[in-house]
Amino acid sequence: MREQYGNNYGSCKKKLQYMNLTDSCPAQLLRRLKFIADNNGGDISRNQIDYTLMNLLVSRFGSFNKAKQLINLATREKSIAVEKQFILEDMVAFYRKYKRWPTKNDYERKSMICSYTPIERLGHIKVVRQEAMQLKDEQDKRNNINIRQMADKIEMEYAGRARR
Repeated sequence: MREQYGNNYGSCKKKLQYMNLTDSCPAQLLRRLKFIADNNGGDISRNQIDYTLMNLLVSRFGSFNKAKQLINLATREKSIAVEKQFILEDMVAFYRKYKRWPTKNDYERKSMICSYTPIERLGHIKVVRQEAMQLKDEQDKRNNINIRQMADKIEMEYAGRARR
């Protein structure tokens, strides 16, 4: 174990000892989850777990579903998965309508189609807004090219009719 942690062996050892004492090491958390699941007939939902355990599971494993997968429990898929592209297109549509980019307040006022939660998962709203700006620029560039092509085509047809 000393080879794994190198010079930080002492501090890591103390941290691992603390996690063992507080039942918060990953193996202990999975055992607690498995115990609760066995007592509830083999399946478990978020409502059946106390707040502290849920926070520990999410912080150690990333999500409740990942922790359930590790102990071979069935996971429930979310009914509506909001994709990043949908969020970006929603922000661009908001910009085109109101000539400004949406803020957190717009999400709280329910001015947007989706809620603010998926944006928090993607990172800070400024980062998502920058990606939405890039998407808008790409859409504008594509639309501009299509308009030019249509104008060139109409101009050529008009020039062809004028020669006759």
